[in-house]
Amino acid sequence: HQEILDQIKALQIMMNKRSGSAQLEAAQHLLEELKLPLITEDMTIQQFSGGERQKMALAAILTQPQNCDLLLLDEPTNHLDIETIEWLEQKIADLSCAVMIISHDQYLLTDLVDRIFEFQGSHLELYDGTYEEYEEQRKIREHIKKQEYQKASLEMKRQLAVIKRLTRKNRYTNQINSRMKQLEKIKRVENPVLKNYLFRFHFKTVLKSGKNIADGTNITKNFKEKQILSNVNFEILAGQKIGLIGSNGCGKTTFLKMLTRTEPLTHGKLSISQGVKAGYFDQGHLSLHLESTLLEETLRDHIDLSEEDAKALLGQFHFKGQTIQNKVGQLSGGERARLAFLRLLMEPYNFLLLDEPTNHMDIESKNAIEIALNSYSGTVIVISHDRRFLDTVTDTIFYMTEADIKVYSGNYSMFRLQRQKELTDYTDRNLA
Repeated sequence: HQEILDQIKALQIMMNKRSGSAQLEAAQHLLEELKLPLITEDMTIQQFSGGERQKMALAAILTQPQNCDLLLLDEPTNHLDIETIEWLEQKIADLSCAVMIISHDQYLLTDLVDRIFEFQGSHLELYDGTYEEYEEQRKIREHIKKQEYQKASLEMKRQLAVIKRLTRKNRYTNQINSRMKQLEKIKRVENPVLKNYLFRFHFKTVLKSGKNIADGTNITKNFKEKQILSNVNFEILAGQKIGLIGSNGCGKTTFLKMLTRTEPLTHGKLSISQGVKAGYFDQGHLSLHLESTLLEETLRDHIDLSEEDAKALLGQFHFKGQTIQNKVGQLSGGERARLAFLRLLMEPYNFLLLDEPTNHMDIESKNAIEIALNSYSGTVIVISHDRRFLDTVTDTIFYMTEADIKVYSGNYSMFRLQRQKELTDYTDRNLA
């Protein structure tokens, strides 16, 4: 028997080696599809950007579905450019195993899922169907919950009124006890209006700037050994809502920093209109002081703001009770983003530069940002890989590619149609 066991072990070792080799080849193939630079054995993970690290993690995990029954993906689109998100959607759609995804990318959810698990406090709500069907079912359930809450509230008020009336007469003890028992049996229904309260806010604006917020003439920008822009011309008009898109590492954040004058040009001229007051949201939330409490951070730079007013502001952004005494460094990514937005809206700006403002945000918070930006009368330029957000907020697309900026009128969906037409025309010309 021992001889047979030894043979089985030897076969398992040989199969594992072959499986590992095949998995490595599959991972290398995926890295090529993801257009990552050549990776050598002496490289460390710290040498790569957040988007590149996310691509590596995806390449590692997407080689495993053939050996598993369930693939778990936690926010797989964070830090990815739009082209890679659409590539990932196709890869997930082609998988034969079950997939569970945590995501706030509504277009990805619309394209892929056929069942929704939603956390409501400590309770899990299940919905069968697509994301669009979930949204409809959710509205119906919320309407039913609202009716149940109103019915339970009315019954509680009625029973309390009867008990109060009987108590005043100092008798009918048995009836009072009976009523108290009936009151205890009434199902406690949570107020759906309070539970689904969204934080809402609006951006202040200062006096209008000139017609052109910014003009770039023959701009060239080199970052380390890479050329980001080469002899580029552009203009940003007052009131425009611009989506800045492009592949990971193309220099989108560097471009925003050039507009804030914190990153110098290599060559060319950048003119910013007089009267422009710019507010900058950085995706790393580096402007926040991690050792400060939330209350201290809200009061910082605002000596005229009272502590009570600061607490009220924090409450509007769902920071309440003892939470406001927590250190900023203890916050999650989404909570830090909310705090950064709070600080941004405390100043009146007419030009907002937003670098990945919806990263780590839940869907309700993203919707609140969309509403605020759509009602904002100033100028916005936003880096985002959230296609629904770009469709909802923007009216112009700046597409960074091959050290150039191509300008397209309309939102992301309109850009995509124009881009597809360009590629089709280019292919037809080459085949002619």
